[in-house]
Amino acid sequence: MKLFKVINYLINANKIPADKKFNSDIEKDMYINNTMGHRDKKDRLDYQNKLLDAVNNATAQYSNDNDLDAIIKAYEHAFIEANPPCHSSQNLKLVGFYVKKGELNKAWGYLNRLQSTQEAPTEKIRNEQFRILKKEKRFIPALDMLMGEHLLTYSNQTLFNRDRFLKEAGVCTRALKWDEGVLNDMADMLAVQLKNKDYNESKLHDTFSNYLKSKGLLLEE
Repeated sequence: MKLFKVINYLINANKIPADKKFNSDIEKDMYINNTMGHRDKKDRLDYQNKLLDAVNNATAQYSNDNDLDAIIKAYEHAFIEANPPCHSSQNLKLVGFYVKKGELNKAWGYLNRLQSTQEAPTEKIRNEQFRILKKEKRFIPALDMLMGEHLLTYSNQTLFNRDRFLKEAGVCTRALKWDEGVLNDMADMLAVQLKNKDYNESKLHDTFSNYLKSKGLLLEE
């Protein structure tokens, strides 16, 4: 039995990739013997680190050459094609690159994927959706997304940043030629729901929709 363990150890040791690095001999032994699943855990971690290194290198290269096609290709490989994809908050940057290139359909598709797989915080996704809708001049849906973002962002905080909301939402309300009263009413909707610790986006959407109808402001399709 002891001989079998030695032989098995040597076989596994010979299978170690040449570029595999270890912090100590103990860690190496744990990897070879797969102690407590260490080999699988390390392989997953190393794989993630390799993807992240590729993303960081591509980002650094982009800062030098502004090659949009190259940075998109690198990010798509790390965050879409890789299985599993790279786990990093940098994944949302791909949305910005799509938008910059004018590939809004890809941006929307990727955001939908992130939401369905929960690979990014919902409030961050809402912020990106707000930015795209604003760029598309679809200001009412943009405001809907912005309100959802603020609702979720401040769900774990005690203070609603009303000034920030007024500043961001004001860009859209001014484009719609709405008066300041509408803008402040929207902020009040958010403040009330946050005060009640009610973080239901659907409820906020319905409140906003009913308010606009009551004011004779039709929602965009």
